[in-house]
Amino acid sequence: MKLRFILVVFSLLVSEFINASEASPTWNHVDLSYKSYSYDDIDDFAPTGLNISASYLVVSKFFITSQHEAVKYQYPAPNKDNTFELSVVTFGVGLKHSITNTTDIWVGTGIASLKVKTSDRIFLNKEESDGIYSEIGIRSMLSSKVEFFGRCQRRTIEAINGNDKSTEYFTFGSRYLLNRSVSLFSSFGTGQDNSSTTSIGLSVKF
Repeated sequence: MKLRFILVVFSLLVSEFINASEASPTWNHVDLSYKSYSYDDIDDFAPTGLNISASYLVVSKFFITSQHEAVKYQYPAPNKDNTFELSVVTFGVGLKHSITNTTDIWVGTGIASLKVKTSDRIFLNKEESDGIYSEIGIRSMLSSKVEFFGRCQRRTIEAINGNDKSTEYFTFGSRYLLNRSVSLFSSFGTGQDNSSTTSIGLSVKF
């Protein structure tokens, strides 16, 4: 219920500014960000790390995307020898549609690969899972320098017992263009697995 409310509020915000400028979102860019996780039901568990992603517009409406995320958590004393590491790699394709000169909506799908490693002084455990994802999103230039974006992603991953597990994630954020090629961005995400994410980074257009 909370996720739907956030999505409705964001859509209303975008609609208020949908004709604010003549600028249009760029789809050829590379993003590098610092990302942190938190979980409502797990106290003091907050993996952090780097995320690199890229998008390339192949033709006027068709684009490809790729992402690599690596986060790590070192447990505090008395379990300071225990570590948790997560690596996520995705590759996808998508279609965009311009509903105004300043706003694009899009849909996408792709494949995902997850690797989880937990270790302590004695044991090392590794788990790998593959899956698929589908997503929809919106990008809107509120001015010549400010962009707002939102995305809903449904990720289906094969669980250890062989059953598939699907989880929905919502992400909202903004970009501020420093010049024609470089921008700063930040985003907030929340998921059905009680996770929350915060990211801040740098985007380079090519």
